[in-house]
Amino acid sequence: MKSKRRIASFLLAGVVLAAAAYFALAYLPMSLLPLQQKPTPQPIYDYYEILDETNGESLMTVPLVVNIGDELITDDNRRFEVVIVIENKALARQVKHPPKLPEEEKKEE
Repeated sequence: MKSKRRIASFLLAGVVLAAAAYFALAYLPMSLLPLQQKPTPQPIYDYYEILDETNGESLMTVPLVVNIGDELITDDNRRFEVVIVIENKALARQVKHPPKLPEEEKKEE
């Protein structure tokens, strides 16, 4: 008789533990962890003006959406990377040219 009670209590304890584990895995993460907020989308403008960060010189006006990290090369072969976008104005920082390779230096001589 005692063995039947033990088996029944083990089964009941197993069902209770399984229900508690299911509840913990299914519902607690939603209530404990904060939901990630979606970033507010940037409004899209008809054109974007890209300005030099140092002196405010207008580098380019484009009918494309400009994002941080975009790069551009000007007519005089200067390379810029967009660092800030505010409304339809973007500020770009000049990227230094990489050092020349020894083969390139020999060709110039």
